[in-house]
Amino acid sequence: MLELYVDQIYKVGHGLLIAAIAYKAYKLASDAAKRYGRFPVLWKGAAWCFGIALVAALLLGQPSCDGAGDRIFGSCEHLESGFSPTLEQRGARFLYFFLLLCLPAAYGSLTARVRVHRDSL
Repeated sequence: MLELYVDQIYKVGHGLLIAAIAYKAYKLASDAAKRYGRFPVLWKGAAWCFGIALVAALLLGQPSCDGAGDRIFGSCEHLESGFSPTLEQRGARFLYFFLLLCLPAAYGSLTARVRVHRDSL
């Protein structure tokens, strides 16, 4: 019974964390678009989202370590039972993080109120 409550609390916490990350991406892009313009922020935001999602996909599936390694210098003996993801799993992880970051950032940069300078027209 307690496990059910803990599981639901974990799901709520996870959802709130995802919402906070999405809001931060939206707010950063919106504030930057007000200062620098929509399209430079949109391109830079897409590049950052691509990089972060690529790193998240590449870090998926690190092998497990045996505890007999040297703790001071960080050596580790890898076990054969480590998780090695497939290409589809890496692609799914990349898409998840890319959409999690890029959609709010794109929405924030495109909906920001940008002043148009009359001199540049």
